[in-house]
Amino acid sequence: MPLKKDISGTWKNICKVSNELNTHNLNPYVSIQVDIGNGVNTSFWHDSWIHDSPLCSIFPNLYRLETVKDVVVDACFDCINGGKVWKWRWVCSSLTDCDRSELEDCMIVVFLIKFSLSSFLYMGLAPC
Repeated sequence: MPLKKDISGTWKNICKVSNELNTHNLNPYVSIQVDIGNGVNTSFWHDSWIHDSPLCSIFPNLYRLETVKDVVVDACFDCINGGKVWKWRWVCSSLTDCDRSELEDCMIVVFLIKFSLSSFLYMGLAPC
């Protein structure tokens, strides 16, 4: 992972350890968890809550289709029969091959989100 020269403290040490582990093909970030609470204060598209970049930058085609650009994580799912189902609000119902490919990649990322009664816990990559 690239290390910014102006980063300091704990994160600098975490990045150094991460870089060393990566040289041995070990990825420490698969064990890192990010708790975003109930998701009402976290923008699904604009906050960097899953990756070092916001999802609107990682999945620009899906973001282009989104009708509610400022949607929060909590509003991105419905509770059905005790489970949570992700929902999308798109301007059209037909997707291009590129859109479908991005959707598949996005769903892999979203699948890593664990739900509890009152919070979302993302388990996966957390870059420096």
